[in-house]
Amino acid sequence: MQPLRYRDWVIVYNGNLYNSEELRSELMVRGHVLEGTSDTPVFAAAFDEWGVCALPRFNGFFAAAIYNVRNHELFLVRDKHGQKPLYFSASARSVHFGSTLHMMPSRLKERLRPEAAMDLLCYGFLPAPTTMYAEIEALEPAHYVHFRKSVDGTITGRIERFWRPEFIPDEIGAVAERTQAALETAIKHVTIADAPGGCLLSGGVDSSLVYALLRRGNFDRVAPLTVDFAADDQSGVRASNLAQAFADDSHVTLNLDYEEGAALLPALGEICDQPFDDTSIVPATMIFGRARALGYKMVLTGDAADELFGGYQSFTRMKTTQKFLHPSLDSSRKWIWRHLRSLLRDPQAQWRLYRAFLPAPELLADIMSNGLKSLELETLVANGYDPRHHVRKAVDANKELDPLSMLRMLNLTFKLPNQMLYKIDRASMYNAVEARPIFLHDAVVDVALSLSNQQLLAGGSKSVLRDVCASILPTDDWRKPKIGFGWRTDKIDALREQIDIPAIDTFTGTSFQRVFDRRPKEMRKRWIFLGYGLSQWLHARSA
Repeated sequence: MQPLRYRDWVIVYNGNLYNSEELRSELMVRGHVLEGTSDTPVFAAAFDEWGVCALPRFNGFFAAAIYNVRNHELFLVRDKHGQKPLYFSASARSVHFGSTLHMMPSRLKERLRPEAAMDLLCYGFLPAPTTMYAEIEALEPAHYVHFRKSVDGTITGRIERFWRPEFIPDEIGAVAERTQAALETAIKHVTIADAPGGCLLSGGVDSSLVYALLRRGNFDRVAPLTVDFAADDQSGVRASNLAQAFADDSHVTLNLDYEEGAALLPALGEICDQPFDDTSIVPATMIFGRARALGYKMVLTGDAADELFGGYQSFTRMKTTQKFLHPSLDSSRKWIWRHLRSLLRDPQAQWRLYRAFLPAPELLADIMSNGLKSLELETLVANGYDPRHHVRKAVDANKELDPLSMLRMLNLTFKLPNQMLYKIDRASMYNAVEARPIFLHDAVVDVALSLSNQQLLAGGSKSVLRDVCASILPTDDWRKPKIGFGWRTDKIDALREQIDIPAIDTFTGTSFQRVFDRRPKEMRKRWIFLGYGLSQWLHARSA
C-alpha cells in the first residue's frame, strides 16, 4: 500500500531490492521495527538510518520518491544501472515526477526541446537527462535529486551522483569459476518472489547458462519460456534439447508469428513515452504479454550480459584496432581521410572506410549512434548543436581508460540504460510484468568490472560465459550461431509509406528522405521504424 509512511518519511517506490533481507536484519539490530515482507519499508528505514549513503548499498533496481515531512525535503532516486525510469520537472514553487512521461501534466509538455530532434536522429533514443520536452528531465542512473522547501515556500534542488562503476582489474585467475559463483549468488536473490515466475530461454549462451544454473540449484519455481518466431529461428530446438537434458517438463515454447506484431503498432505511443528506433520492442512486448497470459508476473532476463562480458562485435574489433588509435596519430588520420574522401565518389565506399580514420572519441561516439553517423553530422549540423556531446561527456568522465575499456564503460552506462533497459522496462510494464536482469546483480557486475580486457576477450566475444557453459551445460546447442532478436518482417518496409516526411522534416530541420537514401541497407529498417514512430508521436501531439 503506497504511499507508505515510516517515521518522518513518506515514500512512493517501484522496484526490487535483492538484498532486502540482509538490510532488514541490520536495520532491526539498529532499532528499526519493520513489519511485513515488502522491501518498501526497508528502503524507507535505510534512508532514515543512513540518508543518501544508503543508496550505494541497495542491490537491485528502483525508482523512488521519498519525502521528509519534518524537514520538507524530497529525494527522487534512480537505481545504479537505470533499470527503472524516473522523470521530473521542477520550478521554484512545485515539483512533478513520475515513472512515465504520460503521468506528467500536459502543460509541462507544451514546449518541445529543440535539440531533441537531432538527438533522436543520432541515437534512435533520447539519452538521459534529456526528453522530448524542454521542461521535463529524465533522472540519470545512479543519481538522485534533492529538493528542499524554504520557509517562504521556495523550492531549490540539486542533482548528485551516488555511485559510479569502476574497472578494477585484479588479474586473479579462475575467471570462469568466479563468474559462475557470482551468477549462483545472483540467482538465489533474483528468484525470490511471492509467486512462480518465468525465465526467458532462447537457447543461446546467456539464457542457457542462467537456465542451467537455475536447474542445478533446484529453483524449479521458475519455468523456462522460449520464443520461437519462425522457421529460420532455432530457439525452440535449442531450448527444447536443453530442457529435455534436465528432464524439465515445465518448459513452454511460445510460437509467435512476427506478423502479430503489426497489431501492436498503433499502441507504440502507449508502450513508449517517446519515439524509439529499436524494432525488438515489438517482439519483446509480445513475449511479456504471453508470459502474463500464462500467469507470470516476474520474468528473468539475460539483459546486460553482452555489455558486461563483451558480447558485441565492436568489442573484439576494438581490441584489434585500438593500438592504432593513439592520439598522436589523429592529425595524420584526418589528413589521409580528407584526401582519400575526395577520391571516393561512391557514398557506400565512404561508409565502408570512414571509421578507420576517426580519432578514438569520435569512433566511440559513432559506435554508440544507431542513426546519424559522424560522416553525416559533419554536413547536417547547421545550428551549432552536435548530439555527440552526450557520448563525449561520458568519454571525458573516463578519459584515463584505453579505448576498449572506454567502450565497455559506454555500453554499460550509456547504451544499456537508454536503449536496452528502456525497451525491456516498457515492454514488460505494458504487460504488468516485472523483468529482472540477472546479470545486473551487484555480485555479477563486480566480477565483470574486475576482468581485464585480456581476460574478458581471451577466447573471443563472451569467452568467459562460454567457458562456464562448456563446463556445466549438458548439450552443445548454445554454441550454434543465433539470429538477431529484431522484428524480422516485411511489415516494416510497408511502414515506410506511413511516414509523414514533411512533418518530420519540419520537426528535425533536415531532409529525412535524403538521409534515408544514404543509409546502408542493413540500417534502413531501424530508420523506417524510427520514422514511423516519430510520425505517430507528432500526429498524437497535434491531435
